[in-house]
Amino acid sequence: MIKFNELRVHNGHLLIDAEVRHTEKLINGQIIDLYKDVYISQIKIDNQDTFLTTGPSQNLIYESSTFSEGTKHISLDIDASDFFIDYQNIDMNKTMFFVYIIAGGTPNPLYTPCGCGMDNEISLGVTFSMCPIYNETVNYAKEIEEKCVLPKAFINMILQYKAIQYSIASGHYTQAVKYYKKFYNDLNTDIKTPCHCNG
Repeated sequence: MIKFNELRVHNGHLLIDAEVRHTEKLINGQIIDLYKDVYISQIKIDNQDTFLTTGPSQNLIYESSTFSEGTKHISLDIDASDFFIDYQNIDMNKTMFFVYIIAGGTPNPLYTPCGCGMDNEISLGVTFSMCPIYNETVNYAKEIEEKCVLPKAFINMILQYKAIQYSIASGHYTQAVKYYKKFYNDLNTDIKTPCHCNG
Protein backbone atom coordinates (compact mmCIF):
# COMPACT_ATOMS: atom_id res chain seq x y z
CA MET A 1 0.00 0.00 0.00
CA ILE A 2 3.01 2.25 0.55
CA LYS A 3 5.84 2.86 -1.91
CA PHE A 4 9.31 4.24 -1.28
CA ASN A 5 10.25 7.11 -3.57
CA GLU A 6 13.66 7.39 -1.90
CA LEU A 7 15.46 5.26 0.65
CA ARG A 8 19.21 5.72 0.98
CA VAL A 9 22.08 6.63 3.26
CA HIS A 10 23.95 9.75 2.19
CA ASN A 11 26.60 11.74 4.08
CA GLY A 12 25.59 10.31 7.46
CA HIS A 13 21.87 10.75 6.92
CA LEU A 14 19.14 8.21 6.32
CA LEU A 15 16.79 9.72 3.74
CA ILE A 16 13.25 8.39 3.50
CA ASP A 17 10.56 9.57 1.14
CA ALA A 18 7.40 7.51 0.80
CA GLU A 19 3.77 7.82 -0.15
CA VAL A 20 0.53 5.89 -0.33
CA ARG A 21 0.28 4.23 -3.73
CA HIS A 22 -2.13 5.70 -6.26
CA THR A 23 -4.00 2.62 -7.39
CA GLU A 24 -7.13 3.31 -9.35
CA LYS A 25 -9.36 0.83 -11.13
CA LEU A 26 -12.16 1.41 -13.58
CA ILE A 27 -15.06 -0.61 -12.23
CA ASN A 28 -18.55 -0.43 -13.71
CA GLY A 29 -17.65 2.84 -15.42
CA GLN A 30 -16.47 4.35 -12.17
CA ILE A 31 -12.88 5.09 -11.13
CA ILE A 32 -12.19 3.53 -7.73
CA ASP A 33 -9.10 4.48 -5.70
CA LEU A 34 -8.22 1.34 -3.75
CA TYR A 35 -6.23 3.30 -1.17
CA LYS A 36 -8.42 6.37 -0.77
CA ASP A 37 -8.82 5.72 2.98
CA VAL A 38 -5.23 4.56 3.58
CA TYR A 39 -2.63 6.83 5.16
CA ILE A 40 0.88 6.61 6.58
CA SER A 41 0.65 6.04 10.32
CA GLN A 42 4.20 5.52 11.58
CA ILE A 43 7.84 4.69 10.76
CA LYS A 44 9.81 2.04 12.65
CA ILE A 45 13.45 1.13 12.02
CA ASP A 46 15.59 -1.88 12.91
CA ASN A 47 19.21 -2.54 12.01
CA GLN A 48 21.18 -5.70 11.20
CA ASP A 49 21.45 -6.54 14.91
CA THR A 50 17.81 -6.00 15.90
CA PHE A 51 16.07 -7.29 12.74
CA LEU A 52 13.50 -10.06 13.13
CA THR A 53 11.83 -12.00 10.33
CA THR A 54 8.47 -11.49 12.05
CA GLY A 55 8.43 -7.71 11.62
CA PRO A 56 9.45 -4.69 13.71
CA SER A 57 11.35 -5.79 16.81
CA GLN A 58 10.96 -4.74 20.43
CA ASN A 59 14.48 -3.25 20.22
CA LEU A 60 13.91 -0.65 17.51
CA ILE A 61 16.64 1.88 16.84
CA TYR A 62 14.03 4.47 15.80
CA GLU A 63 10.29 4.97 16.02
CA SER A 64 8.49 8.05 14.77
CA SER A 65 5.55 9.61 16.49
CA THR A 66 2.20 8.73 14.95
CA PHE A 67 1.45 10.85 11.90
CA SER A 68 -1.91 12.56 11.64
CA GLU A 69 -4.69 10.59 10.00
CA GLY A 70 -4.80 11.36 6.30
CA THR A 71 -1.02 11.66 5.86
CA LYS A 72 -0.37 10.42 2.34
CA HIS A 73 3.29 11.41 1.96
CA ILE A 74 6.27 11.64 4.31
CA SER A 75 9.83 12.83 3.87
CA LEU A 76 12.38 12.28 6.66
CA ASP A 77 16.05 13.11 7.13
CA ILE A 78 17.38 11.02 10.02
CA ASP A 79 20.89 11.10 11.47
CA ALA A 80 22.44 9.17 14.37
CA SER A 81 21.29 11.75 16.93
CA ASP A 82 17.67 10.90 16.08
CA PHE A 83 18.04 7.25 17.11
CA PHE A 84 17.09 5.97 20.55
CA ILE A 85 19.77 6.79 23.09
CA ASP A 86 21.25 3.27 23.02
CA TYR A 87 21.97 3.63 19.29
CA GLN A 88 23.18 7.23 18.97
CA ASN A 89 26.78 6.05 18.57
CA ILE A 90 25.79 4.01 15.52
CA ASP A 91 28.06 4.22 12.48
CA MET A 92 25.78 5.28 9.62
CA ASN A 93 28.28 3.85 7.11
CA LYS A 94 28.27 0.39 8.73
CA THR A 95 24.57 -0.11 9.33
CA MET A 96 21.91 -1.98 7.38
CA PHE A 97 18.61 -0.21 7.96
CA PHE A 98 15.27 -2.03 7.91
CA VAL A 99 12.65 0.68 7.47
CA TYR A 100 9.05 -0.26 8.20
CA ILE A 101 6.25 2.02 7.13
CA ILE A 102 3.01 1.26 8.95
CA ALA A 103 -0.19 2.06 7.10
CA GLY A 104 -3.36 3.20 8.80
CA GLY A 105 -6.88 3.11 7.46
CA THR A 106 -8.41 0.43 5.29
CA PRO A 107 -8.02 -0.29 1.57
CA ASN A 108 -11.21 -0.65 -0.42
CA PRO A 109 -12.64 -3.94 0.96
CA LEU A 110 -14.57 -4.80 -2.20
CA TYR A 111 -11.91 -4.40 -4.86
CA THR A 112 -8.49 -4.72 -3.20
CA PRO A 113 -7.07 -8.21 -3.87
CA CYS A 114 -6.07 -10.19 -0.78
CA GLY A 115 -3.04 -12.43 -0.41
CA CYS A 116 -0.90 -10.74 -3.05
CA GLY A 117 0.59 -7.99 -0.89
CA MET A 118 -1.78 -5.23 -2.01
CA ASP A 119 -3.44 -5.17 1.40
CA ASN A 120 -0.28 -5.43 3.55
CA GLU A 121 -0.35 -3.05 6.48
CA ILE A 122 3.47 -2.91 6.66
CA SER A 123 5.85 -1.99 3.84
CA LEU A 124 9.55 -2.79 4.31
CA GLY A 125 12.51 -1.12 2.67
CA VAL A 126 16.18 -2.00 3.25
CA THR A 127 19.18 0.20 2.65
CA PHE A 128 22.78 0.80 3.69
CA SER A 129 25.56 3.23 2.82
CA MET A 130 27.07 2.50 -0.57
CA CYS A 131 29.90 5.03 -0.50
CA PRO A 132 32.41 2.98 1.55
CA ILE A 133 31.56 -0.11 -0.49
CA TYR A 134 32.09 1.70 -3.78
CA ASN A 135 35.37 3.20 -2.58
CA GLU A 136 36.64 -0.17 -1.35
CA THR A 137 35.65 -1.85 -4.63
CA VAL A 138 37.39 0.84 -6.69
CA ASN A 139 40.60 0.04 -4.80
CA TYR A 140 40.59 -3.32 -6.58
CA ALA A 141 39.57 -1.98 -10.00
CA LYS A 142 43.23 -1.58 -11.01
CA GLU A 143 43.39 -5.37 -11.27
CA ILE A 144 41.61 -5.18 -14.62
CA GLU A 145 44.61 -3.30 -16.03
CA GLU A 146 46.74 -6.44 -15.79
CA LYS A 147 46.60 -8.47 -18.98
CA CYS A 148 46.08 -12.22 -18.70
CA VAL A 149 45.41 -11.99 -14.95
CA LEU A 150 41.96 -12.70 -13.56
CA PRO A 151 40.92 -9.75 -11.32
CA LYS A 152 39.82 -12.02 -8.47
CA ALA A 153 39.57 -9.47 -5.65
CA PHE A 154 37.63 -7.03 -7.85
CA ILE A 155 35.22 -9.76 -8.96
CA ASN A 156 34.85 -10.92 -5.36
CA MET A 157 33.85 -7.45 -4.16
CA ILE A 158 31.22 -7.20 -6.89
CA LEU A 159 29.83 -10.66 -6.16
CA GLN A 160 29.63 -9.96 -2.44
CA TYR A 161 27.54 -6.86 -3.09
CA LYS A 162 25.35 -8.69 -5.60
CA ALA A 163 24.74 -11.52 -3.10
CA ILE A 164 23.36 -8.98 -0.61
CA GLN A 165 21.39 -7.14 -3.28
CA TYR A 166 19.71 -10.31 -4.57
CA SER A 167 19.01 -11.55 -1.04
CA ILE A 168 17.16 -8.31 -0.27
CA ALA A 169 15.31 -8.27 -3.59
CA SER A 170 14.04 -11.82 -3.03
CA GLY A 171 13.07 -11.27 0.61
CA HIS A 172 15.88 -13.38 2.09
CA TYR A 173 16.66 -10.77 4.72
CA THR A 174 18.35 -13.08 7.22
CA GLN A 175 20.80 -14.12 4.50
CA ALA A 176 21.34 -10.46 3.56
CA VAL A 177 22.18 -9.65 7.19
CA LYS A 178 24.57 -12.60 7.37
CA TYR A 179 26.42 -11.49 4.24
CA TYR A 180 26.43 -7.82 5.25
CA LYS A 181 28.06 -8.63 8.59
CA LYS A 182 30.51 -11.06 7.02
CA PHE A 183 31.61 -8.88 4.11
CA TYR A 184 31.34 -5.34 5.49
CA ASN A 185 31.77 -5.58 9.26
CA ASP A 186 35.44 -4.57 9.01
CA LEU A 187 35.02 -2.24 6.05
CA ASN A 188 37.01 0.99 6.23
CA THR A 189 34.43 3.77 6.58
CA ASP A 190 36.94 6.61 6.61
CA ILE A 191 35.62 8.02 3.34
CA LYS A 192 38.27 10.06 1.58
CA THR A 193 36.36 10.40 -1.67
CA PRO A 194 32.74 11.49 -1.15
CA CYS A 195 30.26 10.06 -3.59
CA HIS A 196 26.64 10.51 -4.55
CA CYS A 197 25.59 7.02 -3.59
CA ASN A 198 22.11 5.59 -3.80
CA GLY A 199 21.53 2.60 -1.57
